[in-house]
Amino acid sequence: MADLRRPGLTDEELNAVDDAARLNQRRTLRDYFLATFGPPDKRTPMGSVMLEHLEKFAHWGKPVLALDSNGHTDIYRTGIAEGRREMMQAIHDAIEWRESDVNTRR
Repeated sequence: MADLRRPGLTDEELNAVDDAARLNQRRTLRDYFLATFGPPDKRTPMGSVMLEHLEKFAHWGKPVLALDSNGHTDIYRTGIAEGRREMMQAIHDAIEWRESDVNTRR
């Protein structure tokens, strides 16, 4: 199927252009996170404080299951805890991302 935004390119060429754009976005995102937090082995002073605060807030590294006063699963609190855990995972993934992690579709 022809792409009206980029006429004359084959599907394979369009895929390559899209892949390059996504890779560039991923690099930029990683660079912003590294500038803020620093790499895993050398955190920035402010990044270290921020990550510590966020990890405490998200109960990072602890079970996600939240119980109510009767000992039953509290689905709402569990959902909130899982959302916080997902956010911390996304931050750590962005900081730790390497270009070698890219999966090719071929």
